[in-house]
Amino acid sequence: MAPDDGISLGLGLTNECNLACSFCYRDPTRSDRLSLDQVKAVMDRLPVRSVNLGTGENGMHPDFKTILAYLKTKPVKLTITSNGHSVAVLEDK
Repeated sequence: MAPDDGISLGLGLTNECNLACSFCYRDPTRSDRLSLDQVKAVMDRLPVRSVNLGTGENGMHPDFKTILAYLKTKPVKLTITSNGHSVAVLEDK
């Protein structure tokens, strides 16, 4: 796949969040999560060139590190949208 081929994929691993921003569009009464198997299924079926993890606070997902490790094995650009309050779950490298 050439660098410009494929799609930019936005994945909402969870809609859980540890803040209550007035401008946020997420539904605070729902708690949804994507599983690692669901993420793998999407990655296997679509020609993905980049992935953004967003919607809720990703670090609150119990399998965040496992999903992140899996995505890092893929030849995609990976970005994470975060409020910064759960960045401590990531190790510095």
